[in-house]
Amino acid sequence: MSVFITLPKQPRATDCLNYRTISLMPHTLKTFLKIIQNQIGSKIDKEVGSTQFGFRPGSEVERQSYK
Repeated sequence: MSVFITLPKQPRATDCLNYRTISLMPHTLKTFLKIIQNQIGSKIDKEVGSTQFGFRPGSEVERQSYK
């Protein structure tokens, strides 16, 4: 179970766009999610197109935008 918390990006933020949301989760859940990610990571790489490079190790957005 995760707990979502909003943090202001600026002091005295009044607009929703001026907040960022973070997720707090127990260490056991983080460990479990990492195990799942490692198990399905290689399978997902085969299915994801070559133009998808965000959130994938070794394929940074900055490197792709200069090609």
